[in-house]
Amino acid sequence: MPKNIAIITYFLILLLLFTFSCYAQLPDSEDVNLLTELSQLTADVFYQETLETRMAFEFSDDFFTEEDKLLLYTNAQRTLDHLTDVSRQLNDIKNKIEAHQGDDWEQRFGRTGLWRKVSQQLFTTKLNACSIKFYIALSAPKKKQQPFTVDLLKKIDELEKENSSNLLKLIRAKTFALINAENPRQKLKLQKQLQKLSLDPHINKKLNILITIEALKLTNRPQDEKLIALARDIIKSSYKSDPHIVLPAAFLLRKHNKTEQYKLMLESDPRIRKLASNITLRWLTEGNNTTNPLDAELAAQAAINKNPEKYSTLLLRLAESNTAANPLVDFAAAMAIADTNDPLAVNLLINVSNIHADQPCDFLKSTPRQISTKAVELAYKIFLNDSNQCDLTHAAFENYFDLAGDEPKPKIIYTYAQVLTLCGQADLANKWLMKIPPESGIYWKKARLDLLSAFIPEALGGDMAIRASLLLSLTDLLTEINSCTYSDPISTLLHSCLEDIEILESETDIYDKTISDAKIISKFIYNCKKNRTNIAILAEYSALDSKTNKKQLALIRSIFIQDQNDTAAVDTLSLRALARVSQRNGQFDDAATLWGMVVKANTSKNNTSKPAWKWWRAKYYHLLCSFNTSTPKMDIEHVIDVLLASNENIPAPWQQKLQELKQKCHVQF
Repeated sequence: MPKNIAIITYFLILLLLFTFSCYAQLPDSEDVNLLTELSQLTADVFYQETLETRMAFEFSDDFFTEEDKLLLYTNAQRTLDHLTDVSRQLNDIKNKIEAHQGDDWEQRFGRTGLWRKVSQQLFTTKLNACSIKFYIALSAPKKKQQPFTVDLLKKIDELEKENSSNLLKLIRAKTFALINAENPRQKLKLQKQLQKLSLDPHINKKLNILITIEALKLTNRPQDEKLIALARDIIKSSYKSDPHIVLPAAFLLRKHNKTEQYKLMLESDPRIRKLASNITLRWLTEGNNTTNPLDAELAAQAAINKNPEKYSTLLLRLAESNTAANPLVDFAAAMAIADTNDPLAVNLLINVSNIHADQPCDFLKSTPRQISTKAVELAYKIFLNDSNQCDLTHAAFENYFDLAGDEPKPKIIYTYAQVLTLCGQADLANKWLMKIPPESGIYWKKARLDLLSAFIPEALGGDMAIRASLLLSLTDLLTEINSCTYSDPISTLLHSCLEDIEILESETDIYDKTISDAKIISKFIYNCKKNRTNIAILAEYSALDSKTNKKQLALIRSIFIQDQNDTAAVDTLSLRALARVSQRNGQFDDAATLWGMVVKANTSKNNTSKPAWKWWRAKYYHLLCSFNTSTPKMDIEHVIDVLLASNENIPAPWQQKLQELKQKCHVQF
């Protein structure tokens, strides 16, 4: 780890400075403290950096890869070199203290305890070096292992002459076990030695546990009572969070199928479980198999924290054999294939959310509702790519609503309504849309837009007031939501209102508001879909709106004319729109001609002896525009007289409008 390497480098620099200064003056407590800290830090960094590699060896009694073995060997050799340097400096200090002949020796080194401290730290550093040497021997190539073990045993013997240590006895036993790994008789002998050693009343608790672990490791079939007692002692001890004690014992329990105790030990500290999870995942990815549900759970937990997709093959295999219905395993598998649009991921998430709801899993960070939300999101993504996945998507949404209770997210309700509509269940979709509360903000507005748009086909054949009211309701929603989803039905509604808009003229406020809002919507719809119908609708509403200025009308007319020139045939809607624009611009000759064409078009469409409402509207505007040209007023009055005399029950408001126009002609005539 860069931080730890930097710390060691810093201390080594201090050590170098200390080496030069040490020759100039007698050592003091600061010199010893510096070396003591460096000795301990060097050992600690090694154990921290190699923790997972060493514990992986404990897990499987072998290294996972040659790279692991080389990593441990390299780190151990480097650490040993550093400790050797520290030992040399401590030994120099010890020699210098012992060589001092001054009268102040007792005051300097005796009473202060400095000589004793140096001696103890020198022994401790050599003891640490022996522990590191064991890992050099462990990770050395088989052909080179013997020289390392011989050297290690020699160093142990030398140290024991200085000070008897139970830890040295443990290291010696572990070294002999390494040498005699294939010799059952020697292993039994070592086991008995360790058992005897563990009975020493002066041995500390931590070392006693480590000795017990090593003794049990040497036994092919340790007694269940001893394994359970070991687990109990560790869990109750102050070392229950120390991975160097917990993990070797836990992996020993796993090896002998004590799954319940194994699980309890891993749960003693989240860091220990995380490390065990990482090791288990690595072991399984190296091609090993397991029938232990806890192995699958641990591997799944590690994969979730890393990158599930990287382990998709393994996780799917574990999920397929997940007889224990472990939600963590299924969740990891689902996350591994989430980006593949595989329906299996949705089904796994649905299953996980229900199991997690019934029996909560402490290691699943997501709640059942959050998992069901993931299932919905994934199902909807799959549905967008394959509209045949209605059943899958329906199942995901229904599962979400079951778990969400009375507080489902408005966004999910709205999305489900969209799915139902596309799956041919529009009536059910509308029921869900109506469940979205007003306080939901944008999704309530979207729901209203959907519901109102769904009502358009029914409104088209209804009263003008209903259509106008619908148009007014849509205006605010469209401008806020800015969605072109319903541009076609809304265009049809706008067109429908234009067919008899004059019916509203008697109610001026409603008429003006309808025209003004319709112009806003028609402009929005035209920007959504720029076609001949939509530009004609925009042009007509713009001409009808008294607030439209001449500059705006001119721009719309230019766009409109250009669009019409691009098409061979001109429909009635376009003729009428152009007629209204010309009329509004004061181009009455053009307007009269265009309205005349609309009259003719409606006559042919009607094809009956009784003129229709649209025919009367076109005829009225044709005569009104002619009134504003050089056409004799007497001729216009005559035409109106004939129309009034030859037709009964002329639809409102055209009979009254014709009579008013006749009066104007009469006055001017």
